[in-house]
Amino acid sequence: MAIECLDMCVRQQSENKEESEDSDNSRKISFIVEQLELLTKRKYGRVYSPQLTILSYIIQSASMAACTALRDEDVLCLPSVTTLRKVTRHVHEDHGLDISAYLNLRVFKVERT
Repeated sequence: MAIECLDMCVRQQSENKEESEDSDNSRKISFIVEQLELLTKRKYGRVYSPQLTILSYIIQSASMAACTALRDEDVLCLPSVTTLRKVTRHVHEDHGLDISAYLNLRVFKVERT
């Protein structure tokens, strides 16, 4: 019921695309909705959005300890280390594109959607 109510709130805000603050609120609410939906799924049946996958990778890159603490405390539903490795598996420095450039490109594409 909470997910449906929050989804309706996001839809209403997207229809009233007037202020950037509404857009920020919409992104935050969408994050909460995704977390609630992930809670209802089995651990190995979860599908993470590109936004959450990138956020998780950024957290892990900044501090492996912080990412581990969030996972261990079960505060958020985050992708596993293995899943995060898949994000950059196809991107290698020997192909002329470093990981940070790849992530910047992904973030840009995610923000445009």
